[in-house]
Amino acid sequence: HTYAKPNSKGERFMFVSRVLIGKTILGNGTMKTRPVGYDTTTDGQHIFVTYHDAQAYAEYLITYK
Repeated sequence: HTYAKPNSKGERFMFVSRVLIGKTILGNGTMKTRPVGYDTTTDGQHIFVTYHDAQAYAEYLITYK
């Protein structure tokens, strides 16, 4: 919720996406790309970082107040 900043009408927007994560490794803020042999990086909980546009598909746009 804190990442979705409201517009002038107080609406916030969020994408629900399908993401192909493949083989993951724990990442950190200094990484510019994934290590060889891995497809994504993760925080180990709920954030996955992809490095190719084809890995993610925005399926729905949710608008809420």
